[in-house]
Amino acid sequence: MNLEIQIKLLLFSIIFGAYLSFMIDINHKYLYYPKTVFKIIFTFIFVFTNTLLYFLILKKINEGIIHIYSIFCIILGFFIEHIIRKKVVKTKK
Repeated sequence: MNLEIQIKLLLFSIIFGAYLSFMIDINHKYLYYPKTVFKIIFTFIFVFTNTLLYFLILKKINEGIIHIYSIFCIILGFFIEHIIRKKVVKTKK
């Protein structure tokens, strides 16, 4: 895999991690709904659609090959979005 594809993959994974964190925040009340059946169904749909979205875009970038550093970048993007959101909320108050 050449360097250009690796950089695209890393940037996309970081952005997707931030997107995933944002979507979890938006759908928090449905993901943690008190009724178990609704929670299981919604969580399954949420995970399935986001995983499908990730792999469809990954297919366009590098033929759908996932690397361990992609997973680390998703986690990094998740934490970056969380830190940015905390700072934005703190400045709004």
